[in-house]
Amino acid sequence: MRGLPAERATYHGVAARLGGVWLAVNGAIEAIVDTTSLADLLTGRSVPAPPAGTTPPVPMTKQEME
Repeated sequence: MRGLPAERATYHGVAARLGGVWLAVNGAIEAIVDTTSLADLLTGRSVPAPPAGTTPPVPMTKQEME
């Protein structure tokens, strides 16, 4: 990503869908960091589930890879 925010990074060719992957990763990290405290970690409270509505990225088709 070379220092760009995930929203501004662009990828081409076989990496075209990486932007969506980075946005999903960023969202998942934010969801965990924003809802987990040091006290939660020290007491062993489990990490929250991923946000509702998040889905794994869809694999690229052969045509999209060309």
